[in-house]
This record gives sequence, C-alpha cells and structure tokens, in this order.
Amino acid sequence: MDESRGGSRIVYPKLFATLTEADLVSQFRLAPEERAWAGTAARRGPSMVVLLTQLKVFQSIGHFLPLAQIPATALSYIAKQLSLAAPTDVSIDPRTTYRQNSAIRTYLGVTPWGASARAVASKAVAVAAETRLDPAELVNAAIDALIRERCELPSLSTLLRLAGNAHRRINSSQWQQVHERLTALDVQRLDELLTPSADSQDSPFAVMCRGAGKATRDNLKELIAHYEWLRSLPDPAPMLTSISEAKIGQWANEAQRLKARELREYVAPRRYALVLAALRDARGRVLSREFLLDRVWGYSRASEIESRTVDVHVRRLRVKLGPEGRRVLTVKSVGYRLDPGA
Repeated sequence: MDESRGGSRIVYPKLFATLTEADLVSQFRLAPEERAWAGTAARRGPSMVVLLTQLKVFQSIGHFLPLAQIPATALSYIAKQLSLAAPTDVSIDPRTTYRQNSAIRTYLGVTPWGASARAVASKAVAVAAETRLDPAELVNAAIDALIRERCELPSLSTLLRLAGNAHRRINSSQWQQVHERLTALDVQRLDELLTPSADSQDSPFAVMCRGAGKATRDNLKELIAHYEWLRSLPDPAPMLTSISEAKIGQWANEAQRLKARELREYVAPRRYALVLAALRDARGRVLSREFLLDRVWGYSRASEIESRTVDVHVRRLRVKLGPEGRRVLTVKSVGYRLDPGA
C-alpha cells in the first residue's frame, strides 16, 4: 500500500480487498512442502484452510490479518487446493489463532513483533531521523529493516508512533547541539535578525529571506551589497556541522515560511537552528540554469534555449567584473552561486 504522508508515500504491505485470478495464483498457490507442514500443525478441515491462508498472507505482506479482513476468494482458493469445500462461516478461537500464528512464525523463521523486532525498527528509524524529516521516510526505513531482518511487521499506527517519537527526539537533540555551539555574541546577532527596526515593519530576517531582487546584470551591485551584509552575520557553517544537507534544507524551508514574530515564539534551540539554516541558504543559494533562463532572459522552459547560453554569459560576466568575477562560483551540474568571501 502506498499511503501519502508529509509529501512522501509509506509503503506498508497490504492485501488487496479484491483478488484477481492472477493474484490468487501468485500469492496463494500452495507448495507441496507447505501442505505437508500443515498436516503437522492443524487438523484437516476449516482449521487447516485458515492456517494455510494465514501462511500465504504472511508471506505476502509480512504480518497477519484478522479473518474478517481476508478476502473470501483467498480462503476458497486454498480450500480448493486441499480438495475441501469452501468455508462459509470460518471462526477460530483466540487460542487456536495464537497457536497457529506461532507455528507459522516458526516455520518461516520469523521473529515475532516484540522487544527484539521493536529494537530493529527503532534503530532504523533513529538512523533515518538523523538526516530526514519526513515521517513517511522513517516508517519506510523501519519496514525495510524489519523485512531484511525477517521480523514480523506491527500495525502501521505503531510504526507511525515510533517515527513520530524518533523525529521529535532526534530533532530536539540536533537543535540543542546547534544551540550549544553559539556564543553570547552569536545569540545577540541572531536575535537582532528577528527584531523589526524602528523605522520599518520589516525585520532583518524578512529582508534576508526575501533577498536582494532579481539576479540581473543591472542588479549585481545590490546583490553584492546584500551578500556582504549576509557575510557580516554569524557564519552558520560551524554551528551546523554534523547536520545533513537535506535536514538543513528542510529547516531553512520551514524558517522561510514563518514570520520573525512566529520564530520568536519557538524554544531557543529550535529557533536558532532554523534561523541559521535560513542564513546558510541565503548565503549560499544556488541559482540553476533554468532559473536564470527564466528570470534573466524570460524563457519559461529551458528547452527554448541552449543552456550553454547561460554558461557563455556567466563567463563574459566574470571577465567584465575583473577580480570580483571570482565571486561567481559554478556548482557542477546545478548552476551558479555568489560567494562574497571568494
């Protein structure tokens, strides 16, 4: 099953409610050794049909299903292979269900969901949370690890709860790491970014996020002045050491959607981590060739003009700028960025 969560999709195995003939053949055809094993684990009749159906369900999706959620066509297909009549009202008592599920796990060599399997899932989620923010990616990491280690999958709600807890725990830890690297002067300068000036409703933070206008040749001086100002602010690189590029980008994106007064309401570690990420993004923003074609030349689609046109103009621009041309840096396979410190 693909379930959208936070922009990505959770791939949690699920049995289709309606099974085609091809589905039945691929997922519920019994092997001779499975029939032989079933004879040692259940009496011939409805109990054996349920046992073998749950075996094939587990092999397909990595977890058991309540009988009410198993398509009747699957039960009938299993019964037909056993030369038994299709069950009309299958009900198995809880003790038999427990015994059969345990037998299936043992036969397949699968670790039941419990402390050991939870440890596998928790470790996978914690590792993923170090570099990713999307809960769906954390859940998918747990599912992959459980399947790889031959563990039973828990319910999706359990995995979402594990992912949510890890997300909060890891983020809080990383925000705190960033906070502890700040000096008193850094804190003061970052707080000033979030404080509107007396003669303007805008905060310096809003100016930082808005940028210095279009990346045009006529606006180059303003761009350089803007980047010089950014360079005068605390350097975010040392504070964000050990934080993944993907996570820094996501923090920056979150900060840029907020107003300064909203950021001031955040707890200090989170507030400063987000502001530093936004500052890093503003200082080193990469302009793609497609962006430049659109904003400078007015081509909405890169296919309308050779991308080498951008490269040629940038090369000429560097020559015209003389020593200042070194500030226009090439980011391989992406585009260009202005580095005031170059």
